[in-house]
Amino acid sequence: MLSLLNGRRVPSPRVLVLVATLAAALVLLIAMPPIVIMSAKHCSAADGDVLARPTARTSHSRHVQEALDSSPAAHTGQALRPPAHTVVNAARNANLTIATFATSANRGFCDTILSAAAYGLVPTVIGWGDPWRGYRSKVVTTLAFLKSLPPENIVLFHDGFDVHFQASKQQLLAAFLRQNASILYMAEKNCWPMTDERCDAAFPVSPLPRWAWGPNTVYQAHSHVLNIPHFINAGTMMGYARTTTALFSEMARRVAEIELAGNKADDQEIVGELYLSGAFGIKLDFWMDAMMSMHFSKDDTTLQPDFVNFEPAEAAVRRVRRHKITGTVPGILHFNGNGKNWMESFAKSSWWRNTTLLARGSVVFRTVGGETVQWEPVCSRFYLTWPQWIASLLDSSVLF
Repeated sequence: MLSLLNGRRVPSPRVLVLVATLAAALVLLIAMPPIVIMSAKHCSAADGDVLARPTARTSHSRHVQEALDSSPAAHTGQALRPPAHTVVNAARNANLTIATFATSANRGFCDTILSAAAYGLVPTVIGWGDPWRGYRSKVVTTLAFLKSLPPENIVLFHDGFDVHFQASKQQLLAAFLRQNASILYMAEKNCWPMTDERCDAAFPVSPLPRWAWGPNTVYQAHSHVLNIPHFINAGTMMGYARTTTALFSEMARRVAEIELAGNKADDQEIVGELYLSGAFGIKLDFWMDAMMSMHFSKDDTTLQPDFVNFEPAEAAVRRVRRHKITGTVPGILHFNGNGKNWMESFAKSSWWRNTTLLARGSVVFRTVGGETVQWEPVCSRFYLTWPQWIASLLDSSVLF
């Protein structure tokens, strides 16, 4: 009903309340965070079953959950970038030593060396040509190599059979220095071999926003495609040689104790305990800037031209994988866990597998003794087609 006031028609209180309610609803609709739309695009159709599942086991303590709960409204769809630590000309002046451990080759090893060569990198292969003598020998041999390096060198140590490089020396150094760490390890979506309860209670949370993977983001100890990577993986690390040597010395001591007690040592567990204790200043690469675990992360990256390392015409066919959430281009992709299921398909889509784009005759790696080993005599056999393989057998004197 309408009343009169100074000769004007004024809405009744009921109408005023209705208008105010509609206005408030409109304001809330406008303020609705765009990240929800973004995350729906981010999750592929293959993830539909995951999205349908309830997000049980997001069981961090209440104060941790509150610290994580920055509203999705705070994130407007921009790529999330690492904190802007000052990286003085250190990346230009620092020395980088890239090393791995392998006693023999397979296709995964050869892809690792091939991808490194694509960015001008020559890894040193510790243990090359030696018989495998167990995990303790690997740690002790690596420790001896680390002791031979200048203490101020930066060391990148990676698994030898499931890693792809996609960054130059300068990019890798800058990614490490941005983290302001003595030692940097890779973050992953799965906690192992500790119990879920210990993982939930002990591991620090990621600095990435609580809803970075969308409204169905989970925070749990076991693997999930929408889990935020915040657990340590021992497979890839970077650090100053001085601190890394001290770390491996402690690892060697613990391995000896464990094996003396008749148990099997595991680097993942040892490094995890050291990280949780705060030893050696270990940090995790939450931003996937220097290194990225591909475990449960198949759909977290997208291909883009590599304009950083190549001219535009070359960059169009030389592409790298950018992380969809953080916007970073990880220097190393580590195909640990179920990442091995798509390691080959990722390799096939990588430009360095194309023989017209990367001349394999110049690809090499080094041994600890300083020997330069040519890639082709060691690796060519792993890339033969069936007809080529049969032809090689027919030409081989072994058959006669």
